[in-house]
Amino acid sequence: MLPVIFQPRGRPLIRWSLYFIAVLGLVSVATAAPWGRTAEGMIVSTASGPALCLPRTASVAMSIGIAYVAEVETGRAVKWKISLLPGREPETFLPGQCIRYGDRSERYALETTGTELELNRKYIFTVDSARRARTRSEVFSYTGFFCPTLSSGGGIRYVAVGSGSSETCG
Repeated sequence: MLPVIFQPRGRPLIRWSLYFIAVLGLVSVATAAPWGRTAEGMIVSTASGPALCLPRTASVAMSIGIAYVAEVETGRAVKWKISLLPGREPETFLPGQCIRYGDRSERYALETTGTELELNRKYIFTVDSARRARTRSEVFSYTGFFCPTLSSGGGIRYVAVGSGSSETCG
C-alpha cells in the first residue's frame, strides 16, 4: 500500500482527485527533461541523396549514435536508420562534416534500408549523439527538415525547409 502523504478533508471524489494530482506532481518532478538539447543541422543536396551537415560553427565534434530519416506528415515513418552496434566505437561527426542518406558503416546496424524518398513530402533528418550530454546546454542531437523536389534539369534535389507545420512541400 502507498504511504499517505496527506489526508484531504471533504467529499471522497475530491479527496482522491487531489491525492492523484499530488502524486502526478511528484512523478513529474522525478522525470524532468533529459540533458542536452537539439540544434539545427544543415541540409545539403547531393547526387546520391540528402545529407545532414554539422554546422561549421559547432563548438565540438559529436559521436554518432543513431542517424535516421523519417517522413513528417505520416507519423514519422522511418525511411532509413542506422544505430551504433554494442561494443563498437562511434564515428566522430566533426564541424562541417556531413552524413548522407543511405550511408553505411561496419560500426552501425542498418535498421531500416534507404527506401526511395517521395517527391514533395516533408522529411526530418536526425543525428543523435552516442554520448550522454553532461549539461542541458550541450547539443545532443542535430536535425534538419527537407523536401525532395524536381530540379529544372529533371533530377531530384533536396531542399531545406523549416521545422514549422505551416511549411509544406510542393
